Amino acid sequence: MAAITSAKEKRTMERKLASLKDQTRANYMRDAETFFRERLGGQTPTPKAIKDALRAASLEYRPATWRKIRNAIMYQQIATGHHDTAALVKTIYNPVTSPRTGVDRRISESVGGKPGNQQKRLKKIPDGDLEKVYGEVMNRGDKEVGAAVMLAQITGCRPAEMLDIEALDDGTIFVKGAKKTEKGDRGLDRYLQVTPEEWSRVKDSVATLKAVDPGKAGTMRKVQDRLNTVTKALWPRRKTRPTLYTFRYVMGSNLKSSDLTRQEVAYIMGHQSEQSVDRYGNPRSGSGKSPIKPAPGADLSGVRKGFKAPFEPASAPTPSAGLGLG
Repeated sequence: MAAITSAKEKRTMERKLASLKDQTRANYMRDAETFFRERLGGQTPTPKAIKDALRAASLEYRPATWRKIRNAIMYQQIATGHHDTAALVKTIYNPVTSPRTGVDRRISESVGGKPGNQQKRLKKIPDGDLEKVYGEVMNRGDKEVGAAVMLAQITGCRPAEMLDIEALDDGTIFVKGAKKTEKGDRGLDRYLQVTPEEWSRVKDSVATLKAVDPGKAGTMRKVQDRLNTVTKALWPRRKTRPTLYTFRYVMGSNLKSSDLTRQEVAYIMGHQSEQSVDRYGNPRSGSGKSPIKPAPGADLSGVRKGFKAPFEPASAPTPSAGLGLG
């Protein structure tokens, strides 16, 4: 790539990097490396690869989180001597919130709202909508999207964790935490217990996703994009439509309205702190029961205790939506 930054601009970048507090700089380096690992796999972080990954992430991240990741990548590129790439990263706009036209506008409208609005996430599934999603997926013959929806519904896991799920021989499932750091202060591996029927569906769904290309970067991003196409076809006028993260919110609501403890809920959701579970779900909209639990003998000691009271139970439990691709 031809040089685009002058010596003066490089010195300015270096000064900004040096002005960061040690912990802030370390956090930026960690976040950038984590983003590269999860979003690019073994792909070299070229300017185009970084831009494509950031634009895809805008469909999943909240705007503030997206900006933080972009800044982390910019500083990481400065720290590694890639000043030209850092300069380009600085110019990348969030397609969800950018008022620009073209591709940015189309992406912004595809996730709901007009360009400039913050991304909105649907946090519960209206009655009958899940069956419509599965029906449309089956009509399109998109087994990968169906598998991803199945995994999200059964486990409540993050999209970035789906390719690393294992259906173990003892009938439990293992989910490798996607937000783990070198310090070990975020993200949690977990062993979970589900029904034999759900265990079988998890096993088949993971196999379906891995069959695409187990080591290919961007597999889950493409699956999420195709799910967005499916829901837009079903509900073109809705401002918010189901995403894989919607099922994580639904899982959080069901767990909180069940008889599980805060520690157990945090463990299932892959959090190291009981307080983190407050981000997902509302016990008042939960089903009042949970078909998923920590596996027998699971080590919950990795979850830090909080100081809040147990969740308020659901006022009117409703039946859980049915599974299935039939």
